Amino acid sequence: MSPRELTNDIFYSRFVVLGETHGFSAHQGRIAFLIAALADRGRYPALVLEMIDPEGAEKITEYRRAQPEDASDLAMALNWGGSGWPSFQYYKPIFEIALHAKLEIAGGELPAHANRRQGSTDADRIDPRRLASWQDTMSKAHCDLISAADLDAAARLQIARDDSMLQTASQVAGEHGTIVVAGRSHVRRDRNLPGSIHPDEIRYIALIEADTRSEPRTYLPPSINGAPPFDYIWFTPAKGGETACERLRRRGLIP
Repeated sequence: MSPRELTNDIFYSRFVVLGETHGFSAHQGRIAFLIAALADRGRYPALVLEMIDPEGAEKITEYRRAQPEDASDLAMALNWGGSGWPSFQYYKPIFEIALHAKLEIAGGELPAHANRRQGSTDADRIDPRRLASWQDTMSKAHCDLISAADLDAAARLQIARDDSMLQTASQVAGEHGTIVVAGRSHVRRDRNLPGSIHPDEIRYIALIEADTRSEPRTYLPPSINGAPPFDYIWFTPAKGGETACERLRRRGLIP
């Protein structure tokens, strides 16, 4: 379908969850496009971002009192350079659209002091399939070098972050609903628990770098429960080059 058709399809979806590759302008640009397209049609959803926590959201609220539609100094106000996220320039178009459209901006990340604590709670209530899927994701992200104990903790932390983002999305949803922007690993219908949100109210959109020679279905991760991981995939040109793990192995730094 065309981008216009996609916008039409999600216009009436109360919750839209967008999965990106961090620091890849082709993805952040498309996310900004979708938010602007919805606003142009009179829909002004709250925006929940993985990149900021509740404290960061408070800083944005304070910043807007002096500069309600100008994102030029927002990176400094958020201390973005010390956050560990890719350059603010990637995300600036999203913030610019949000400020201009007067969207509420909420922090999807767990509060810093809660990260480790929350990642280890509710152990008995986590679906083993969900935990195993996240363990596989985190193992690959760490080049298959992470210890079993650290892998379990890392997977539980990511599950806590999944739940936090959707809980925040539900809390800030007014009449115009919510858009969540997060790393693609967090955007999975099959392993996200929507809590009080009815599953039919959510649309999951994954932005994926694609090699045009490959069959599209090869980009679908294995489902843990038979449900399609995504409702939509928006393919973007592949960045090319080595992955971080491939680069480290070529240099002989890891086995």
